[in-house]
Amino acid sequence: SSYDNIFPNAHFRYQWSDTVTFIGSYTNTIDRPSYTYLVPYRRVNLEEQEIEEGNPNLKPTLYTNYDLSVDVEFPNRALLSLELFNRSVEDFVFSRQQIVLSGIYQGFELERYENSASADIQGATFTWRQPLDSFMLPDGLSLNANYTKQKSEIEYPARPGEVLPLTGMPDDTLKLTLSYQNEKFFAQVLYAYEDLMPTRIADTADEDIYILANGQFDVSLTYQLKKNIRLFADVQNVTNEPYYDRYEGTATRPAGYRYLPWSMSSGVGVEL
Repeated sequence: SSYDNIFPNAHFRYQWSDTVTFIGSYTNTIDRPSYTYLVPYRRVNLEEQEIEEGNPNLKPTLYTNYDLSVDVEFPNRALLSLELFNRSVEDFVFSRQQIVLSGIYQGFELERYENSASADIQGATFTWRQPLDSFMLPDGLSLNANYTKQKSEIEYPARPGEVLPLTGMPDDTLKLTLSYQNEKFFAQVLYAYEDLMPTRIADTADEDIYILANGQFDVSLTYQLKKNIRLFADVQNVTNEPYYDRYEGTATRPAGYRYLPWSMSSGVGVEL
């Protein structure tokens, strides 16, 4: 398949005072479906009477975005930012489950990615950046916080008349970062949280799949041994949180659980 798109955009910035800045934008963007969704494959499980298949007719998802934000600077390089956003979505890609009505696989459960009708996303993002050296702590220490609250609405083809959230999009996300940096050493502790999130919308609510809320700590360390040589170590999921904990229909019906313990990657980086 082939397609053509035009992506007009407009941006403005107004310096209201030395410490307050307003920023607005209108943009059009595209999100092309994953290659694995497009491959025309079919995997049949005769024992479970289930089918997975690709969909080469998937269209890309188009977004029309309106953003308005205000940045407020405080003494000692602190910054508070509030962004309001609205997204109009066309041809959203989602995982659909349905029953095959005819043919040799009649009665089998078919799952594949499809395009939905239009959707809307509204929300707000709060960002706080605060150097901590003014609190009798070492120079180079800083705290960053980013919180997004959003609401999405869509009608899926299999559930006409129902207003549902978009799959793969939690209502609440939070990132907290504590960082320290000097001439040679950098350290960062990151906490990332995602709220309950739908991943599949089926013909009935009893077969919808959701991933439970989860939070994870990661640590990154870097030491500049020489001008062009650095040592690094990254530790993921320090507290051994579940990676993939989902249910089908209601939380009393667990449908999958994946546990990945903490892991570390380390090495030497050389700039040539």
